[in-house]
Parts: sequence; C-alpha cells; structure tokens
Amino acid sequence: PWESFTDGNGNWDEGEALVIQARMYSDESVEYFIDLISVETTSDMATINFPTPLEGLIANAGSDQTVDAGSVVILDGSGSVNTDGDIIAYLWEQTSGIAVNLDDEETMTTTFIAPDESTVLEFDLTVYDVDENESNDSVSITVLASAGDLSISDIQGEQNSSPYEGQIVSSTGVVTADAEYGFFIQDASGPWNGIWIFDFGDNSINRGDEVEVSGMVEEYNGLTEISITDGSLDIISSDNTLFNSVNVDILDESHESVLVTVSGTCNSEPDPEYGEWQLGNHTIQNEMYDFDPVLGQEYTITGPVDCYNSQYKVLPRDVNDVQEGLSNSELIQDFSLLNAYPNPFNPTLTIEFSTLSTELIEVSIYDIIGQKIDILYSGLSQANILNNITWNASNYSSGDYFISLKADNFTKTHKITLIK
Repeated sequence: PWESFTDGNGNWDEGEALVIQARMYSDESVEYFIDLISVETTSDMATINFPTPLEGLIANAGSDQTVDAGSVVILDGSGSVNTDGDIIAYLWEQTSGIAVNLDDEETMTTTFIAPDESTVLEFDLTVYDVDENESNDSVSITVLASAGDLSISDIQGEQNSSPYEGQIVSSTGVVTADAEYGFFIQDASGPWNGIWIFDFGDNSINRGDEVEVSGMVEEYNGLTEISITDGSLDIISSDNTLFNSVNVDILDESHESVLVTVSGTCNSEPDPEYGEWQLGNHTIQNEMYDFDPVLGQEYTITGPVDCYNSQYKVLPRDVNDVQEGLSNSELIQDFSLLNAYPNPFNPTLTIEFSTLSTELIEVSIYDIIGQKIDILYSGLSQANILNNITWNASNYSSGDYFISLKADNFTKTHKITLIK
C-alpha cells in the first residue's frame, strides 16, 4: 500500500528546488523503503508518494528475469523480511514451464540451468516463521534461445510464419530500403530472401550497407521481422550493389520484404490516410516516397514488399522507383510460359511450363490466402522445352488457387479455379 502527502506553496518559481527530507521514527520491528519515494508536481502543488512500512512476514522472490538459454539462473529470496522475528524456512517450487532441477529448493538463494529453448518459467517462494505462518511470492524467468547464424530464407521458412518465431537469430544482408521504424535487407535475389528489421529507427544505416543483425524473430500482423530493439547491429561494409528486383505478376508470401517490380495502370488515387493506391491488381503505398499518380496512366514500380494481414504492398523508395509506361522491355519481358487447362477444372489439371534459360525452378500451388499447399515440381528446367505436369485436387475444396513458377530471378503466377 502507498500513502501520499500534499503541500501547496501558492506558486513554484521556475528553477526553484524542492527538497525532500525523509526521517524515520520507528522501533526495530518496522522496515521502510525510502528509495521508493516519488514526487508529482504542478505549478502550485507538490505531492509526495511513499510506501507504508512493511510489517510482519513478507516473501520476496526477486525481480522477473530474462536470461540466455543454457545459462546459470539465480533465484534470490534475500529480499524477504520478517519484522516480528526470524524467517526459519524457505521453499522454492516451479509452477510452470519446462521442468528444471533446482540446486536446493529449501535455501534462501538457489540456482538452476536454463533450458536450451525459448520458454517462460514460473516459480513460487514460500517463507515460514517460528509460528508456522507463511507468505508467498512468485517470479517469472523468460529464457531466450539463439538459433545461431541463419540465412534469410531459413528464417522465413518458406511459409506464412517463421519456424524461428520467438527465438534469437543472427543474419547478414544488404540494406535495400530504410523507413521510419526500421529497414529491409536481402541476402540474395528472388523469393524468400528479404526480411524487415525493426529498430524504432534508432540505427543510422544507408541503402547498400551490408549489415549483421541479431534479434528476436517476431510476426507482426503477418509480417515476419527481426526485432533488434534489444539486439545488435554491425555494419560490415558500405556502397554494395543491391540485388536485382523480381518481376512479379501476383504478389504472395514469398515476396515479403523482397525487392520486386510490378507494372499496370493506375486505377485509384492515393488514400489520404495511408497513401495507398492501386496499380492494376497491385497495391502501392507511399510510405517512403510520396508520389501522386495520374488515373489511367501506366506505371512500372519497384520497391520492397510490405505485408499487413495478408495484404501485400509495394513501397517505392524514391523517384527512380517510379517509371511511366511499360516501355522498358527488360522489365516486362515474359521470362517464362505458364499455362493450365481446363480452367475451371474438376479435379485434374494439366499444367504446361517452360523457361527461357536452363535453371532450377519450383512449380507449386498456393491457396487464396497465399499459403503454399502443394509442390508439383522442384528441379532443373531445360531452356525452351515445354514441360507438362498434372495436379489432382481431389483432396481440396472448391475455390480459387494460384500456380506459381519460381526461379532465382523471376516469378510467374497463374490463377485457377476448382469447381466440384
């Protein structure tokens, strides 16, 4: 419990000092914590808040802790008091989390080895006096496990949510864009190779910097990110060449935080609140570069892809990321052939595909929310050879799906409809 004392001085002059003198008048059976005093002031009033004295038997299990996996953890009950006598016994008990072995559960201070994985452990401390009175307190220990150095695609896991969510990871990449509360990095060109780094904008980085980051993997409204607010960042080198953007027809989970290029016709003006506008079937957001498009004008836009609750948005970074028209043949070149028939189908679909060059590709199926549900082919595609594969959708429900043909430097998508 807390008590307060308020005193008015009519008016406090600017710069005038307020001196608080704390005096204790008590016998030995009362304990005060003077360091907990706080002061609230206005122009004509000062309020001093101070705790009431502690009396009797009171357990104190210590402050909550955040520790590294595999480290030695100390549980400290030395803050427990008994103003009416001695504490004759201590008892530590684990109440939740992965079971650990306490060094000695009947001492004031005990230790244990933290588990090798991220988890939260809860402990209760009970103290006893000579009359068998008892008092309880609890403490929470958050254990953080590091998964070590990982590529960005490993962190992304090639799925909607990272398999390393809630774990500490380290990764290296080149900064492709910086925004108000963080920045994007990539360690290769193409799908799954980009990630958002959240830092509240506290770090001074530039596009082209190669950085090593260490932090917690989190999922924020569908966006996989590494939060380094309690982590670290090291700049390895600067002025590096950025990875090539990926030319995309339909955005999906694999393009999250990756540099892409999209083309189309502007069919809406920027939203006044969020700066979002439509380019064909793509959403563009003026978060890093404020651009006023012309309705009906064709544009080619480059930028990293943001994700908010499965809505994918391209974020142009500056004037160089916005080109009028579709005249740049390199940007709109049809790198591949992808066709499917019959469409609609039930339940068997034939898929034809070919590539301009010999390269490793993957042909997969995504559902309407962007989750990969099947891989039909993963391997080498010979240049200019027409390939045929069949997908049997007997185990899937009616609805729209997407066939995705992905290589290192391009992605092509085809919409299909299953009707049963």
